[in-house]
Amino acid sequence: MEYAARTFDVRLEAKDSALTAAPLAGDAAVFGARTSVALSGRYHLVDSLWLTASHKQVVLQRGGGLGAINDTFTSLGAELTLNARRTLGLAVGYGPAAGVVLMGNAEVKDGAETYYASATADVDAPDVSVESPLSPFAPRTVSGARTQSGDGTVVFVEDTSSESWMRSGWPGRWESLSSWRPVSPSPRGTKRGARATLDTTPPLQRDAGSVSVSWVRERVRAYARAELRSERGQSLLEPVTQVNRVSKLFTGSTEVEVARNVAVAARLHFGDSVEPLGPAARLLEAT
Repeated sequence: MEYAARTFDVRLEAKDSALTAAPLAGDAAVFGARTSVALSGRYHLVDSLWLTASHKQVVLQRGGGLGAINDTFTSLGAELTLNARRTLGLAVGYGPAAGVVLMGNAEVKDGAETYYASATADVDAPDVSVESPLSPFAPRTVSGARTQSGDGTVVFVEDTSSESWMRSGWPGRWESLSSWRPVSPSPRGTKRGARATLDTTPPLQRDAGSVSVSWVRERVRAYARAELRSERGQSLLEPVTQVNRVSKLFTGSTEVEVARNVAVAARLHFGDSVEPLGPAARLLEAT
């Protein structure tokens, strides 16, 4: 739920996540789940400066797998608008599993194009790799560009990398539609790449394709996206094993403006990975 006013906005969120996956390659899959609540807000201090604060609290953990990680986290920060084209943001946060994390972002507008970048860093141990790429606190950088046409379509390309993996050159398209289009929906995208440490030859190859559809009305917005992935090669986690995996992912979300300045939103995310010997991992997350 979100409330927005002229000088401040506040957001309340509840989330439940369940993950069944192997902690390390070759291990048996282990179930883990957590339920959390989060509160975040911004305050317009002066013309060009917004102050930001957020807190996420895990209230229930189930099982002993990766999905039961305690990602309780608190952050404080600021967003500075340098001019009509440039915006900078900086925040610092702390959590029992993450330690101290520094987060920064920048955005530059050039006509119809917007260029952006963000990064997170582990202040306590910047030279130590995270325990797992599944960790929500994995240090990473994101850079990209997007442009918007007159009909509401947004086209973007984005690069994401971290110490444990890299995804490069992911193009896509968002399109506002006046009605559902179940046949040949937009946007549609494909990607081909690999996950690897930054200084080695990629041992794992991935091919993926996705389709999505959106529905936009004055007070209601809905969105759905499905993706199919195929991964082949060697695992990035020890012990090294051969990978032949097919994954299916689905995301659905909706937002309703229930009153002036008040909106309620919901999201469902599902992922399922299958290997020749059977199921490998499954994720279900509701917000």
